Order: sequence, then structure tokens, then C-alpha cells
Amino acid sequence: MASHGTPVGSSRKPFSNYQAPSPISPYMRLYSDDNDFGRIDNYYTLVKPRLDQQRENMRFGGEIGSLQQRSYNQGTAIQQLGRQTDYLQHGATTPQFMNSGSYFGRPGN
Repeated sequence: MASHGTPVGSSRKPFSNYQAPSPISPYMRLYSDDNDFGRIDNYYTLVKPRLDQQRENMRFGGEIGSLQQRSYNQGTAIQQLGRQTDYLQHGATTPQFMNSGSYFGRPGN
């Protein structure tokens, strides 16, 4: 199983993990009179920190998506190696119906 309960090897819908950005602009707080410093400091105390946080969230979201893709690729590679190992251990020879020569030997020996 991959992260989020998705089995490795299953297809996921495109954009299934898309999260829409907030419809509220951080610039709406630019002209608020909520603090004692006036409107000049609103940008540095209210707006800029929110913009910085949004930028970091997008960057981390991209990194997480990249890690999820790598994890999926590694899981697929591990499954392929498991199939190859099973083939080499059990399926290298093809079975034949009523072939008991290797068990009982040949007559006269």
C-alpha cells in the first residue's frame, strides 16, 4: 500500500489531490486599523507573513508530491523485482504433464 491508502500500482485520478488556494487575498488586511502602528506596518505584520507562508506551502506541496511519486516508483520497482525473483525460483522450467522421469529414474539403472 502506498500512502493515503492507495494500493501500489493502482491508477489515481488526475488532480485528485488538488487544493484550491484561499479565495481571500492577504492584501485585504492592508488597510485594516487593527493595530496601534497604523497602515504602514500592516504590510510587514499582516500581509507579508501570509504571502511568505503561502509561498512556502506551495514549495512544500511540490516536495511532498515529488516524494510521493518517488515512493510510488520504488514500490513498483520492488513489485517487479519480486515477480522476477518468483520466476527465477519457481518458474524457470516449464511443467510437463506426466513427466515423472526425474523422480523414478530409468528402468535398468
